[in-house]
Amino acid sequence: MLKTVRKMDEALLLRRCAAKGDFQQVQEILNRNKTNPDFNIDAQSSNGNTALHWACFYAKELHQGFSEKYSEIIRLLIENAADHQVKNKRGKIPPDFLQGMHENVPKDFSSQDQIQDSCYFSLIQTLLRLQCVKITIPEELKGELAHATTFYFIIDSLKLFDFFPPINDPQKTITVLSLGCGISSEIFPLMMYFHYQNKQVNYIGIDNNKALIEDNKRRYAAYENIKFICADATNLDEINIHIDPNSIDLGILRNGDFSELWKRQKIFGKIIDEIFPCVLKPNFPLLLSFQTREELEICTQKTQVLQNFKKFKSNNFCDVGTLCLIFGQVQNKTVFTYSDRFTAILNVEKTAEDEQMPLSHFRQLSV
Repeated sequence: MLKTVRKMDEALLLRRCAAKGDFQQVQEILNRNKTNPDFNIDAQSSNGNTALHWACFYAKELHQGFSEKYSEIIRLLIENAADHQVKNKRGKIPPDFLQGMHENVPKDFSSQDQIQDSCYFSLIQTLLRLQCVKITIPEELKGELAHATTFYFIIDSLKLFDFFPPINDPQKTITVLSLGCGISSEIFPLMMYFHYQNKQVNYIGIDNNKALIEDNKRRYAAYENIKFICADATNLDEINIHIDPNSIDLGILRNGDFSELWKRQKIFGKIIDEIFPCVLKPNFPLLLSFQTREELEICTQKTQVLQNFKKFKSNNFCDVGTLCLIFGQVQNKTVFTYSDRFTAILNVEKTAEDEQMPLSHFRQLSV
């Protein structure tokens, strides 16, 4: 009997602390119940709400999501295996309380501190990491980096929209093509960023990994403007079956592998030299990112990127430094990666010699 009362008290206390935004108490409850087989992090109150429901509800109700304490509580609950798909008695799951939150953000919202404290991003980042990391590595990396927040920080700092040419008849939709799209963690940052520009995003991701594409389709099934295609990203004829020439507003190639493995260099080099120049609209932007400066420099040497693209802006390169660091234990080894550390935005057009990439002038971005 006492054991049952203790279990109920702990679950009730967790929900109350999550609702109050008491991160320290939530952490203590979770820590002392790690080995307790009777503890249920998803225990529901009389209305069916779990601790995650309450944290999401009050994050929006009290702070419109921009609260460090609720952001951290949401992250902590999910990382301790809280189920984000539990329905309350009204049929609501925790993310439902955060829907539309980013639509209420002022268009001049650009504070990196606020972005990182956003519960909306905290939830999306963690869910993407927990659901998708199984596809790319054998065990889950436990790095604290939020991919989506970092990507948003990059495109916001570089002022991505400034790289779009003036249009007499402004279009409402930005069509984005990501080749070798992987888990497509850039989708939500792009949707949020272009929302501030009064634009909608039509996203197309192409990758030759069938299992990954099917998983992406499942995760984004509710979005009509997001499409995934299993195809060879280096085969222009195959891509043209799905995409018309010169129809893409923004091209993305993230973390292209230009290490000394020639086979990979050739693959990504072909995407840059033969695919993007054919599918992008004239003068529209291409975003490239690399994990190391060496890979970026090899890209400029092994491809025609300097000849086929130019820069409209002087500040179109950035180095986010350790902000992008991911680390963790995989098969008893410590693994470090620097996703999107070096990023460049260029425009499709022949480049004059004096406009080539000033690699020595990469600017360091920091939070």
